[in-house]
Amino acid sequence: MSKENHLRKKRKEKRMAVSDIAEYLGIAKSTYYRYEQSTIEKMPSSILLALCEILEATPQELMGWQSEPVISIENAAEFLSPSEYEELHRFLKYLLYRRTPSEHR
Repeated sequence: MSKENHLRKKRKEKRMAVSDIAEYLGIAKSTYYRYEQSTIEKMPSSILLALCEILEATPQELMGWQSEPVISIENAAEFLSPSEYEELHRFLKYLLYRRTPSEHR
């Protein structure tokens, strides 16, 4: 998804008009449209940070910088099949077993 789609999607989720956002940012509506359409490629950081505040989003969300989900042990089940999750569980148990001193085995 392009920057254009991220900005527009967030604005529509918040049900905000371009005129309201432009007024808050102190820019012309046409300038904001050009940010949304990616015709202005270098957005000033002050504008990006203000947009983050208005749209309640992170810079990564608005600019489309997050392409890969963050996977951790806590959320692994969301990304793995049941058999893969079970395999991961067995592997973790094995790693813990390896760390145990031999006298406690």
